Amino acid sequence: MDLTDALMTEVAGHRMALMPERAVFNVGSGDLYVADLHIGKSATFRSGAIPIPDGDTAGDLQRLGQVIQRTEARRVVVLGDFLHAPASHLDQTWKQWRATWPDLEIVVVRGNHDLTAGDPGADWGVELADAPVVSGSLVFQHHPEASDSGYVLSGHLHPAIRLRGGGRDSILLPCFHVGEAVMILPAFTRFAGGYPVVAGKTDRVFAIADDAVLDVTALAR
Repeated sequence: MDLTDALMTEVAGHRMALMPERAVFNVGSGDLYVADLHIGKSATFRSGAIPIPDGDTAGDLQRLGQVIQRTEARRVVVLGDFLHAPASHLDQTWKQWRATWPDLEIVVVRGNHDLTAGDPGADWGVELADAPVVSGSLVFQHHPEASDSGYVLSGHLHPAIRLRGGGRDSILLPCFHVGEAVMILPAFTRFAGGYPVVAGKTDRVFAIADDAVLDVTALAR
């Protein structure tokens, strides 16, 4: 297991590694959590005659494989928006990647884009579930809403934090937004916008800057 460059923290009593690949690894359970893969998003734009370069899905899957290998994850839980559009044109890309991890359990909690895209075929090798999915003290769902069933891990909002330098310099970085009842993961795909977080008094915010995860809580308030 290689957690180099991860930021270790505790979330709801669980030891979590916040990974620069835009994922969270639960050290105790061996679960890897990701949100908002939006597989096939660029293809959807190109089909609408919008000149977007190809390669986002392949790049995202390569990065997902990298973080699976580094963490030695036993299960991947996708917190919604696995697909951006119907999956038929992505069959070969996904199946080639999936063949690399034949014994890996993958659970997809449906998000709003999954509901419109429809489910992938059974031969994609993923377990599909409607939110909420309760696993011990944790609740997996797409929308960041508190639950009486446990601590929520979610996505949907694509959280980001704007850091400002001298003059008018600034940069918007994807981030993990950790609240008292809900954690919001950054969009796993790099082909997604970021929406600035509004941090509460007890919230924690961790930005992803290249291969590092930084505690920027003080800058988010």
